[in-house]
Amino acid sequence: MFPAFFMGAQIRDRLAHSIENCFHMAKRFLFTTIFLMILPHLHFLSAQERDYDKWLELEQESEDQSDLLEYLEWRQDNPLDINRATQAELQRLPWITPSMAQAIVLRRQQSGGITALRELDGIGGLDAELMRILKPYLICQSSSKRTGYQAEIRQRLNVNQQVSSGFINKIYSGDRYKIYNRLRLNLRDRLRFGAMTEKDPGESDLHDLMRAYAVLNVAELNSEIVLGHFTVESGQGLVFSPLFQIGRTYDPVLSQGRRLTGLRPSVSAAEYGGYYGMAVRVVSGQSEFILFSSKKRWDATVENDTVRSIVLTGLHRTATESDKKNKLLVHTGGLIFSRTLLKSLRLALAWRGDHYSHFIARGEELKDHHDFTGKSNRVTGLQIDFFKGPFIFYGEWARNRAEAEAYRTGIRLQGKGKSLLLSWHHFSPAFDDPQAKGFNQAFNNETGLYGAFRSKIKENLILAAYYEYSRNPWPRYRLPMPNFGRHESMATMEWRTTRTVAILLRLKHRRDHVTENYQDGFGNEVKKITSRTNWHGTGQIDITRPPIYLRTRLAFNLRKQQVGSPQWPAVRDSSGLIIWQQVQIKSPSWLNVTARCTFFDSPSYDTRFYSYENDLRGVWRNKMLYGRGMRWFLFCSVRPFRPLTVGIKWDGTFYDDRDHYGSGWDRVNSKYENRISIQWDWRWSQR
Repeated sequence: MFPAFFMGAQIRDRLAHSIENCFHMAKRFLFTTIFLMILPHLHFLSAQERDYDKWLELEQESEDQSDLLEYLEWRQDNPLDINRATQAELQRLPWITPSMAQAIVLRRQQSGGITALRELDGIGGLDAELMRILKPYLICQSSSKRTGYQAEIRQRLNVNQQVSSGFINKIYSGDRYKIYNRLRLNLRDRLRFGAMTEKDPGESDLHDLMRAYAVLNVAELNSEIVLGHFTVESGQGLVFSPLFQIGRTYDPVLSQGRRLTGLRPSVSAAEYGGYYGMAVRVVSGQSEFILFSSKKRWDATVENDTVRSIVLTGLHRTATESDKKNKLLVHTGGLIFSRTLLKSLRLALAWRGDHYSHFIARGEELKDHHDFTGKSNRVTGLQIDFFKGPFIFYGEWARNRAEAEAYRTGIRLQGKGKSLLLSWHHFSPAFDDPQAKGFNQAFNNETGLYGAFRSKIKENLILAAYYEYSRNPWPRYRLPMPNFGRHESMATMEWRTTRTVAILLRLKHRRDHVTENYQDGFGNEVKKITSRTNWHGTGQIDITRPPIYLRTRLAFNLRKQQVGSPQWPAVRDSSGLIIWQQVQIKSPSWLNVTARCTFFDSPSYDTRFYSYENDLRGVWRNKMLYGRGMRWFLFCSVRPFRPLTVGIKWDGTFYDDRDHYGSGWDRVNSKYENRISIQWDWRWSQR
């Protein structure tokens, strides 16, 4: 009885302590809320929030520019002309499928031009909801009218108020500021230029990361030439991995099988995204040809002319990190040839060859047995896309230098308000590609299947769900035995109860296996394969009352772990809870104010939460929260005059259960984490 009573006392003490701290934090939140509720009386105009967290799904902490977010915001400032856009350009928007793009081009050809976007309603499955999403990214103007010039300058600076050990002990060579600069210029769609520099906190070089490009569009020859940094996309990503893909949480059908052939200049802040060199794209009738050559340097640990590890952080703050900078030179060449047959069948052949300046060695563990090793690699792929009415079939097969194969294929049915998808994939253990890892993707040692549907039951009610099963043919990290299945499923309901109130409910389940360390009855440490079950639930309410926009979210994480035997108790079971309130007031002409307050209680790393924050234009922050505490931010964007927009963000996190955060030289001895960010956007245009 005593152990049970003592455990109950611990729980009561923890609960009482949490309630006391939440009371003090709630007082701060109350004053903030009262202030924000007074603001509507200033009679600002309302506008819809940019809700990109529906499309970006990340399960790692990041503070980078998503390439998808960068593209969407650029396209919002430079809308796609529906009368001049090619089928490939239309498909680049995440919501437009190949059949939709084909239907739009066909309607344009038959009618001699589209005079208003509302004419697209009902074409190829486009409905009112999708048109509302697409409206900011499309315009409709005369096909003979061309753009004059567009210029854009962006500068951003942020700094943490607390100082980490690396700065206190003078281990980091630079200051505490993160500085970002970007320039873009478009001259009548004939010439385009772009450049970007960035330094992280602790780095001394203002252009530690630098990107630049120049694009010449030769319309008379239906071709373009790109010099500098660029990205190449193809098929399902087995040969050319894309920098972005939309998450499957919001639309589990649309997120699959959307990759397409494309060449695009890039000034993304992703450290290892894309290529650097020269690329040419030529379009002739129903055929498209892309050819490129690239030479780029990666950070790596090199010993005796052998690469022991490739470093993907991109940080150069200490002498050790700087010694690994640009140690590996990567030469890459590639080509893509695609052709559309009978207006509904598209075939493509893709090839990529890589040569590394140093020999890349594999690890010595059993799981590393099939990893890439050598100084050169090549990947060849064949792609197919067939779309006829509501039926879409897609697939890609690829083979590498080690003669290992991989394929991904699927079938999708799409009707009015309803879509259904079934896909399957197989990646051989030896289909390992250092380039794919550089793009933060890996297509090896996995086989599985995926099924999903999304249906508009009523005009105001949408249901969606997916199920995925996968397994590893060869041992992987923390699982020395292969062929243990992983199961993941999700169900979502979106219900717009009135014109101003929307409700979102989501439940996600995941079950997999890992190896954990336990102690036996004699105190010896033993490894056991355990089964982990994770449940994640989200409830969200959106209220739009012009000129104010409110969002409330409540989410929980529940984790249970078993080893399949009563003698090994599941001691790592835990649960977490998070709730946040966001208030936004936005004027389409000159002002945007957003505030959020978050309370979280997650006792372990395994029940961590991710707080998506999209505020400063072009920035997508995915803040990881675990432990117990409160997070808040206040953001204000002002447009004092037409060319200039200034954004300021002040954010902070209070940890109630610890007196420090971070590790190593990033450790900060404080309960508080505060940061200030400011950004300037200059835009000039003439049409």
